[in-house]
Amino acid sequence: MLNIWFVLWVFVATFIFATSVWSYFILFKQRRSWEIVSEKCHLKYSSTAILKSPALTGVFNGIDIDIFADKPISGKFRDGGSRTIFQLTLKGIVPTQGMIGSMAFKNFIDGVSLTEKYVAEDGKTTLAPDIYNKVRSKDLISSYLTKERIVALNAVMTIKNSPAILIFSQDETLLRIESADPFDDPVRLEKFLTKATEAAKLISP
Repeated sequence: MLNIWFVLWVFVATFIFATSVWSYFILFKQRRSWEIVSEKCHLKYSSTAILKSPALTGVFNGIDIDIFADKPISGKFRDGGSRTIFQLTLKGIVPTQGMIGSMAFKNFIDGVSLTEKYVAEDGKTTLAPDIYNKVRSKDLISSYLTKERIVALNAVMTIKNSPAILIFSQDETLLRIESADPFDDPVRLEKFLTKATEAAKLISP
């Protein structure tokens, strides 16, 4: 019996050790990847601790961006670990206040004191079924939600494992994407940034 418990202990200890080593390996690759992108794209790279994910800030493709690791606010991942957060500050102000996001953000959106929902008129391009919204004025948001913007919102908010939310107030318009990908490959990170910022340009008021 003693031997069985000893073998079990060795197995658990080995598993924990291997998991830790793999996590540190991914973190090392992530840090290097983000550093490469920061140098190539003239972004500010910052790191507060050796064993924590770095952060990137600056202007990419004409859009102000902040990239960092943090706990998600989307309901689907709320109980999980940290995610890669992309926050893009869009130029211009939406004519009303509200939020439009992937269905994973439903609980977060329902937490705000907004009661109206945008529903496209018959014959007009509609938001994808997996996109949820609440706004202060559905009439005012209608003028903002052109066909091109709806197509862009549908594209960016249905990316697998990367829920997104557009938050707009009278002072700011912010696109936030929460990805399960650590982006430990610089090519993949730059490609994702390019797609996200191109969508942000189309979505911008």
